[in-house]
Amino acid sequence: MRNSVTSKRRVVVRIVIFLLIAFALSTPSYLLIIKAGDLDTPWLNTSLMWAPGLAAMIACVVTGRTIRGLPWRWGSWRYNWGAFALTVGYVTFAYLVVWLSRMGAFPNPEFVSGIRADLEAEQWSDVTLIIVGMVGLGIFGVIRSAADALGEEIGWRGFLLFELRTMLPFPITCVVVGLIWAVWHYPIMIWGPYNAGSEQLAFQMFVFTIDLIAASVIYGYFTLKSRSLWPATILHATFNIYVQDIMGPLTVEKPNTELYTGEFGILIPLVEILLAVYLLYRAKKEGL
Repeated sequence: MRNSVTSKRRVVVRIVIFLLIAFALSTPSYLLIIKAGDLDTPWLNTSLMWAPGLAAMIACVVTGRTIRGLPWRWGSWRYNWGAFALTVGYVTFAYLVVWLSRMGAFPNPEFVSGIRADLEAEQWSDVTLIIVGMVGLGIFGVIRSAADALGEEIGWRGFLLFELRTMLPFPITCVVVGLIWAVWHYPIMIWGPYNAGSEQLAFQMFVFTIDLIAASVIYGYFTLKSRSLWPATILHATFNIYVQDIMGPLTVEKPNTELYTGEFGILIPLVEILLAVYLLYRAKKEGL
């Protein structure tokens, strides 16, 4: 019993050290992003997203856990490809609901014109350009985005998830990770540009928090099943590219479109909640 209590205390100390370092390393990036007033500076985004990863590695060194012990292994292609396909599928489904219900129009002619100009493809049809753009951005964009997403995933899934899982059941572990993950974004949501506008900010923060809790279940399931942080990195990178760089720009906004689309609208969290409920059932059945 004493050994068990001591072990849990060590885990708690390790987690506290990790979180203190993660928020300390994030603070300069918070301040610079807030001062800049936009998210257009790539190195600022990278520095912020890598703060949790660096914090995890520092916490490992400080607390005597080996960095090599983090789940670096590539794992099964089944989970890596599954992570990509699942994200493309549920994000596309959410936006199809938006387009078919006329909450937002499709396609955005400015986005199509931008692809046409970039490819110098004046003779190509709009449909061809949209498909090429989605595939091209989907492949090369995800690879680029994964370089940043990896920083967060080393911290949230590679370190925090596994530490918490030694003390808590899978559902509670995912909720705690999701809440911390959401709170970590709050400074640039409240005082910075990471939102859908200053109006209804409280609503956006609530929806965003639910979104990350549900996503935490999905990412956590893939991480524990594969024993690898790479599926979560792919999930994260694919989500960012398809929501921010593909489906969002493809959508012509109407009044209140932002209430339904993107990271701060209600549709993607609703789809993720359904996926999370299913994966919680799978996790219980599989003994995660």
